Amino acid sequence: MKSSKWIVVITLWTIIITSNSAFGQGISEKIEAASLSFATAVNTESISKVASYFNSDSRILPEYHPTLRGSRLIASYYSDFFSKVETEYYKRKPFQIEQFGPLFLEMGLYEYDYKIPGGQNISYHGKYMTYWSVTDGKPQIVANIWGSSSWFDAAALDHTYVHAPMSPAIELRTPWEKEIEQSRQFAYKAVFEGDAETQLISYDDEAIYMTYYDPPFIGKEAVSNYFLTHYNPEIPKDSLNTRIVEVIDLGDYALKFGEYYVAWTYEGQPGLIHGKGVTLFKRSSSGTIKIFRQMINHSMPPTMASDYDRYQASRICKHLDNQNLALEDYLAVYAEDAKILPPGASPIDGIEAFEEHLEKEKANGSITIQHEVTSLSSDDNLVLLEGASSGKFFANGATEGIPFATKNLMVLKRDEMDQLRISKLIWNMGK
Repeated sequence: MKSSKWIVVITLWTIIITSNSAFGQGISEKIEAASLSFATAVNTESISKVASYFNSDSRILPEYHPTLRGSRLIASYYSDFFSKVETEYYKRKPFQIEQFGPLFLEMGLYEYDYKIPGGQNISYHGKYMTYWSVTDGKPQIVANIWGSSSWFDAAALDHTYVHAPMSPAIELRTPWEKEIEQSRQFAYKAVFEGDAETQLISYDDEAIYMTYYDPPFIGKEAVSNYFLTHYNPEIPKDSLNTRIVEVIDLGDYALKFGEYYVAWTYEGQPGLIHGKGVTLFKRSSSGTIKIFRQMINHSMPPTMASDYDRYQASRICKHLDNQNLALEDYLAVYAEDAKILPPGASPIDGIEAFEEHLEKEKANGSITIQHEVTSLSSDDNLVLLEGASSGKFFANGATEGIPFATKNLMVLKRDEMDQLRISKLIWNMGK
């Protein structure tokens, strides 16, 4: 049920902001109708309807999850999410829709109430930015990023994971890419040093900024108040990495997709976090560029550095639990030269051979499975994971599953982006 406070805030923003619309009412209504229809698809857990709003270039940037690109991965994410939760109520309410070149930006608030495995009720209320394109009169989502407007426990989202590799920084070729890189370097130094006043120079006077655990900050004054109170001098940053992974030229505007990594030490304990964001830059009449619209969120919860390998290993296990994935997506957590030793079969060398093996298994039926990590040890380059799994095998046409359990041994190695991949896998049937 909606709160009166939520209605008042939305109404106020609608009165203040909608008058700035840069295009006709007809397109605005079409985008809003598509947004409400998308919300209905989520509310009814309709995979086919949700997937119809995405194409091969679409992106979603979920909170506590890496960016997913392409309708296939996006559909797998929602399919697994809906299989794990019981949706009770989902609603989106846009407070502004604007046009920038060929794209339309919808900003708004959402309410999502659902039950997670175990029956716990979750109220996940926050804000979002959705970039739309319109082709032949049909709106399609180019990018959708969202996050809570107050502190939100990652455990309420941790039951679903689809692996997506971190993206490397782009090679700078276009004028927009080079100018945005200069802006990134300027902001990088300010962020690393906790210099809010310098960081704020990058923002337009009419900027809107959405960050984790807060409602939207609208206008330069609100953005300034946030940054001036946000930095904690008691938690110095040990390292910071920010990178541009794509830039879309929109004429007088440009859309940047970026990722970041921050490491810090607090009370002697080193911690780290990964995150991502979507930033819309605006070119002024003088030719300078400023941040006009921006939203960021965490790709993972803040984690102690000593727990990072275990965290990555647990995510690999959650990915392997997801049986809604296409085989090529499922195999994304394996190294290309992985060696697989299945029970009762010859050793398998390499991803291509393993894919053929799995295709033959899938031809016989399907499974449900849940992995767990029982112990973990690591050095600089490798992680040894001892684990177990349990589930059911469903032969083709069968309604009753046959229970199974396995013991697993995985050797994980780090790739060039410091992500773990399965280098060797041995499993035996039985507990």
